[in-house]
Amino acid sequence: AVAFRNLDRMLDALAVSRTALSLSKGDTSLPDHQVFVALEEAIEGKTEVAASLLKHVDTEDLDDVPRLLYAFAETLIEVQQAPPAARAAVFKAAKKKVEDALASFAPKQPIADLTISYRRWTAAISLAAGGLQAWAWGIWKKFRPSV
Repeated sequence: AVAFRNLDRMLDALAVSRTALSLSKGDTSLPDHQVFVALEEAIEGKTEVAASLLKHVDTEDLDDVPRLLYAFAETLIEVQQAPPAARAAVFKAAKKKVEDALASFAPKQPIADLTISYRRWTAAISLAAGGLQAWAWGIWKKFRPSV
């Protein structure tokens, strides 16, 4: 799944991760797969499915990159679930939460998977937040990602 994600073959990576989730006996990589599938579900607008997957993940069990993907998924879900009147404030808090997570957990060298996921997250969260300011931020981050 990681190899496919690094090649920007998200559908193939998603198929691998979904297969991993369907196995009757998981291993230590199961939370990583749950986080990746949750992020993809949230990006596709399947907020409830994504939230359900995340609630079973203990962030303390995650390495740095999956922890960042968790932050992407969690904040996207928060914005998607926010009432329209509160979306701008939730969006602002989400951006701060992700920037803080990046400051703590981002690798020193760029990782293709993380950059691709970040760009996809920015597009999805700015769309979910709505409005001109969110749209402009999403465009800016597409060309100047934080990772």
